[in-house]
Amino acid sequence: MAGAIACLKEHYNKLWFTRQAIGTTLDAYSALLPDRGLKTFELRSAAMTRNAQQMAGFLESNPKISRMVYPGLASHPGHSMAAGQMRGGFGGMLAFDVGECEEDARRFVAALRTIRHAVSLGATGFFICVPYLTTMLYLPPERRTIFGVRKKRSVFPRGSSRLNSFWRI
Repeated sequence: MAGAIACLKEHYNKLWFTRQAIGTTLDAYSALLPDRGLKTFELRSAAMTRNAQQMAGFLESNPKISRMVYPGLASHPGHSMAAGQMRGGFGGMLAFDVGECEEDARRFVAALRTIRHAVSLGATGFFICVPYLTTMLYLPPERRTIFGVRKKRSVFPRGSSRLNSFWRI
């Protein structure tokens, strides 16, 4: 993990001692990784957005998907607002409902071969999450639905890896 302090010099001077005392300075290799990643971020972000747009269109046309949530689709209720705010694409996170019930979502995820079910979606591979059954499991069912977490909702971050490996599913 890394970060930056962006503040007035007087505030930085107060933070400097604490920063030194608790050892927040990265070693050379750890400092290289974010620097290297930032150099290709724009390319990876463009690929991720392109992939997500393609995948959203593919999923929206599938009869087993009962609801598709992606601001890049003209059918999304916030599409016109997103088009005005999101320059260069609509991001890489897709959310969709599978079938009519929680069991439909479970069966869908269990049947996937190329995509793995995971709680953390921060990797570059093909991962999917059903928040109702994972990250929100600690909440009572009525609280999950109050927060908009649907029983049949799957969340799929579309990374920058090529889609042709996905279409084999």
